[in-house]
Parts: sequence; C-alpha cells; structure tokens
Amino acid sequence: MRGKIFFIIPILSVLLFIRNAMNAQWTKTFKPNGDTVTCFTVHNGNIFAGTRAGGVFVSTNNGMSWAPANNGLTDLHIKSLASGGAYIFAGTNLAGIFRFTDNGNTWTPKNNGLSSLEVNTIYLDDNTK
Repeated sequence: MRGKIFFIIPILSVLLFIRNAMNAQWTKTFKPNGDTVTCFTVHNGNIFAGTRAGGVFVSTNNGMSWAPANNGLTDLHIKSLASGGAYIFAGTNLAGIFRFTDNGNTWTPKNNGLSSLEVNTIYLDDNTK
C-alpha cells in the first residue's frame, strides 16, 4: 500500500501544476473592430487575428488595441492564419491564400495550383518559403 501512495502523489502534483499553468496563460482582450475572430497567429511578437468580415487585424501590445492589416486582400472573410519564417499566410473564404512579409505591408495572392479558392486550414512545414 505504501508504494501506491508514493506513486499517486507525484501524478497529482504534475496534474495540478499543468492545470494551474494552463489557467494562467489566457487574459481577456478587446475584439478587433467588434468582429468575430475566426483564427489567429503570433509573428515576431505581434498578434494577427483573422475575422469573419473585417479581414486581418494586428496587435503590437498583446491585444490591448488592434489595427487593420488588409492592404491587398480581396476577401475579408479570413478562415485561417499561419506564420513561418518571414511570412504570414491567410486562407480566405473565396479568394484563396495570401502571403504577408515582414518587410512589406501588402498581402500578395499565392494561388498557383489550388483547385479551390476556399481555404479552411493552412499548415506550414519547416521548408515554407
């Protein structure tokens, strides 16, 4: 019986630590433009939020304020965002995929080879260019 108690105590300690760590990470912020947020990504310390009707918004202060980042987007219904390397990619409802670079402020369409321009999810691997 003594061996079972020593086994249970470390497991309970780990579970309590994980539960407390998870609860401490989320803080309520303001919604960008009052719109429904459909996705988000973090890139170089900035938060990018995709919305249902307002396009992409960026926060440079942990969500306290938001600014639109829609230059070049032809569809403001953003379904997915992903960041990798120097790029951020946005998947839209009807206009395909757009790419945003660190050094520019314009989204560029990247739809070569797509059979559908409705993009629900974007996955980037380590070789994304």
